[in-house]
Formats: sequence, structure tokens, C-alpha cells
Amino acid sequence: MGEKVKTLDSIKTLYTIGWGHLIKQNEEIKYSSTYTMEKSEGDALFIQDLKPIVTAVNAVFDNLYQWEFDALTSFIFNTCNWGTFF
Repeated sequence: MGEKVKTLDSIKTLYTIGWGHLIKQNEEIKYSSTYTMEKSEGDALFIQDLKPIVTAVNAVFDNLYQWEFDALTSFIFNTCNWGTFF
């Protein structure tokens, strides 16, 4: 059956689910406060959310060490409202 993940309230009344997926207005019905997601669905959302960030980092920076790439993509994912930029 696997692990299950619940919706998490954030400080600014923005809601996240899975591994930091920001719930958008058009997703609010699907990801209500009672919704429980399978780990595999959380993983898929995470990969989907990272794709535009990875593309942007690769377009701007050449020859990053792996740790630099990891740190930069993590920073963007966790601190930026990147959904408005990509």
C-alpha cells in the first residue's frame, strides 16, 4: 500500500502536498484538507514541479558541479514563486 501524504498548511495560507507541491486554485477541489495521496503520486508531482526549474538552471548555467546544481535547484524550488516565472 505504501506511504500516504496529507495536505500541509503553510504560513501564508498557501497549501502544499507531497514534497512541496504548491496547490494551485484549480487543484483545490482535488487536494482538499482531507485528501491523502500515495507516495508515488507525490513523487510524480515533485518531478513535474522540478522540470521547469531544471530546464531554467541548465539554460542559464554551464558546467556546474553536481552539488552546485543540486543546491541551486533546491533553493529555487523552496524559496521562489517559480510557477509565475516558468
